[in-house]
Amino acid sequence: MQVILWIAVLVAVIVFPVMLSARVLGAARTSFGAALLAVIAQIILSALTRYFDSSHLIMFCIMAIGGSVIYAYFLSTTLLRGFFISILATVISGVAIVLLAGMFSGIRAAI
Repeated sequence: MQVILWIAVLVAVIVFPVMLSARVLGAARTSFGAALLAVIAQIILSALTRYFDSSHLIMFCIMAIGGSVIYAYFLSTTLLRGFFISILATVISGVAIVLLAGMFSGIRAAI
């Protein structure tokens, strides 16, 4: 049961910021399914770029451009908005992870 809960929290922390960013930036598709497919495609792109293991600058450029294309395609928006969706979703996810980590460390400290 705990594994299912952790998976649900992980999906929420990863997918909901993409949905929120897409809505804020005016993407045509902002559903959970579209955001989930975009995140899965982004994860696959990340794995592929790590597999080829070239320089960090090249990997960053591929991830930035590829991520923009992925979000633009799956969320039906422009490349520039796809780029900003990627950035905004990353910031929101980072804040959520920090808040969750702080919350769970506080629970552990209380026990």
